[in-house]
Amino acid sequence: MKEQAYKEVVNWIYQFARPLELARFQYLFEGGTKENYYMELRKFQNGDGGFGYGLEPDSMNPNSSPIQTWMAFEYIEELNLTKTDSLIQDTVDYLVNTSCFENGFWFATIPTNEDYPHAPWWGYSKETRIWGYNPTAAIAGFIYKYAVKKQDVLFAKKIIQKAIDDFLSDRIDEMHEVRSFIEMNESIKGSNDFKGVKEFQTKLLEIMMETIEKDDSKWFSSYCVRPSQYIYKKDMLGYAELKEWVHKEASMFESQRGSGGVWGITWDWNQYPEDFQKAKIAWQGLIAVGTLKIIYQFR
Repeated sequence: MKEQAYKEVVNWIYQFARPLELARFQYLFEGGTKENYYMELRKFQNGDGGFGYGLEPDSMNPNSSPIQTWMAFEYIEELNLTKTDSLIQDTVDYLVNTSCFENGFWFATIPTNEDYPHAPWWGYSKETRIWGYNPTAAIAGFIYKYAVKKQDVLFAKKIIQKAIDDFLSDRIDEMHEVRSFIEMNESIKGSNDFKGVKEFQTKLLEIMMETIEKDDSKWFSSYCVRPSQYIYKKDMLGYAELKEWVHKEASMFESQRGSGGVWGITWDWNQYPEDFQKAKIAWQGLIAVGTLKIIYQFR
């Protein structure tokens, strides 16, 4: 990325991004402290261990929810905390004990979403509160990776094995569900605790290759699966097979910046217009830091 373009992105982050994204940027790119990043993330965590307060900017509900807590996983991974850190164990405790769980699936939406500004897709109804394995597969993987209590590990193992079995027996290709399975796969890599893992990984790779948008003219103008949404590290499943697409996307980011020198979003709430503008800015900060990470990961 050219120096001037980088400076424009950085200036925007310092002026407009949430304190969390600024602390994240400083930690990843400027030698900022882990402690500052950690404390900013903690501000989104409730007393029950779950996350809320619009960590995922399209829902401004302060209450804990599984989907908001899933959103914290990437930050937690970046912080490289010890398994016993209280932030992680509080998160695990929430996920294991939350009432927003039924028949092996965590809820994607919760009733109190209706009390706060939100995108239409975060509206709650009992009939649509479960979105398949989004985010259940990723959550089960997180618990399996970080839980210290034997019963919590066993709880996660049961859900993961069922997820693998369901993936092998059904056609699951919705982009968000696929991403959730990708994250689950990252959490169980190297484990011998599950049956059918090789077959699962083979089919997951096939689905990834089928569902990634190959028309690069759509990557920044429509809501589609860009390569980096599935592959964000070089040691991930599919990197070797999709390397060309991943690096092509990374090379295009600089030219796709919008006003202010950062990247926009391709969706709209079409409701709560003032709150949507706040969410849009929060997303832009989140995307700016994430995009810089991708650019320098695959440069």
